[in-house]
Amino acid sequence: MIAAPLLLVLSLVRPTPIAAAARMLRDPSARLTIAQVSQIPPSVFRRATRVPPLRDTFTPRITWLRVRVRRGSSQGAWALQSTYLVTRIDLFVPTARGYLHRRGGFDLANRDQSLVPGLLELPERALDGRPFYVRVSAVVDPRTVHLVPIAQALPVPLQRRLYYGLFIGFYLTIAIFNALMFLSLRDPSLLDYAAFVTLQALDLAISFGTFWQVLPPLTFLQRELVFDGVAMLSVLALSAFTLRFLKLATRDRIARNLVIAGTIAAFLTVAVDFLHDSTAAYRITLAANLLYYGALIATGIRSLRARYPAASYFTAAACCFIAGYAVNMSASVFPEPALAVFAVQGGSVAGSLLLALALAKQVQTTELLATRDGLTGVLNRRSFDEALEAAVRRAYGGRTNLGVLLIDIDRFKALNDAYGHLEGDACLRRVAEACARCVRAGDVFARYGGEEFGAIAPGATLSDLEAIAGRMVAAVTALAIPNGSGALLTISIGGTASAPSSAGDAQRVVAYADANLYRAKLDGRNRAVLA
Repeated sequence: MIAAPLLLVLSLVRPTPIAAAARMLRDPSARLTIAQVSQIPPSVFRRATRVPPLRDTFTPRITWLRVRVRRGSSQGAWALQSTYLVTRIDLFVPTARGYLHRRGGFDLANRDQSLVPGLLELPERALDGRPFYVRVSAVVDPRTVHLVPIAQALPVPLQRRLYYGLFIGFYLTIAIFNALMFLSLRDPSLLDYAAFVTLQALDLAISFGTFWQVLPPLTFLQRELVFDGVAMLSVLALSAFTLRFLKLATRDRIARNLVIAGTIAAFLTVAVDFLHDSTAAYRITLAANLLYYGALIATGIRSLRARYPAASYFTAAACCFIAGYAVNMSASVFPEPALAVFAVQGGSVAGSLLLALALAKQVQTTELLATRDGLTGVLNRRSFDEALEAAVRRAYGGRTNLGVLLIDIDRFKALNDAYGHLEGDACLRRVAEACARCVRAGDVFARYGGEEFGAIAPGATLSDLEAIAGRMVAAVTALAIPNGSGALLTISIGGTASAPSSAGDAQRVVAYADANLYRAKLDGRNRAVLA
């Protein structure tokens, strides 16, 4: 995945902006004829009706360029290279019969130039030192059109194919992975994310141009509507993911309303497809998308302040989305517009990766809550039972010992009655922390239920259990917690260490440890009974 962008960056030509070396004549009306362009100074441009607008209702900003290529150039053949901000390039050359249209049009190289960088080779007659005229139909300005040696520019489309192909594969792979994760975890956020990255892959396929090969011929307006339709579905998927992932419906209604308002603003980009003024359409599209991503960033910041898990990843992802989009929409102001055009894909990939990390952190937190006791932070009863069954199977298969301890806090009810449940909860946390430090590396310590805890010590002998139990009794005594009866809090421990007689011996092992715990209670508490 890293190789494609590096290859693209290292192999990019150093093009010359055609507008920098050409006499630039602007025509906002898009209606001047080639004769008028060649005869009238730039300041005297007036409306004319002899050149109709482009297809459908779309009327871009037109810039005429009077270009002269130096005779005898050592570079050989030249070409005009354009980015997605350019919708059409037309090339006219003066002849004895007048100005003739020689190259270009709406669909350069059989690709939609509103979406895919294109290459328009200059004819030989335009390279003999005489001036020729270029009409650039662009959303913003002609600075995204470059004059490049064609021998250097030809490898770029192949590099772009590799670039797009790798990232489409990335999106589809991560979508399939999250869909499979949803089948096992049943977390709807995973499905929302899978839908979002699938639509990102479709959006990229449209940008690449291959998507149009499976559709009948479409006009410019129809293609824009298809592209914006997929983009809006992607916005809806990202909004649904945001609402569900950050739990905004129940946790933060202000943030929820921000996301909804931003989504409505983003949908304005569909309406601008029907505007005649391309500059206004560009500005509205830029503002609408910045409002949407800004709403996501504001939502992430609110979640950060509320200390919501994984909010930092989400906020960073939203920043990547808006940064990539802002650079992409401002490609014409950069020295290398051809590289800036791909910023939206770079930002989208980085943002998608951060959202994947946010999901992973959420799943990790969910799993942690499912396996940990909410009060004490140690493993819960379910985890203890699962670990014990697995340990019994391993001990039986390996013919090794298995040690189990059950720990009970003495006279815990009296402490609760004397000091209240808040003090009782604090006592449980302190005892759990003290006892958990006494087990060996690789042992399991969990809350068994109420004021009882359990420990699993694979391979332990009775002497090993005696050492562990002795440390626990001493550690709890050292806490010096009043037990509500005028004495200090103590614990009783029952344990067993033996080789299981079968792979399903877990309940019997616990029964032996529980019987020894009962004996410890009868013998006066504050002790360990092991067998």
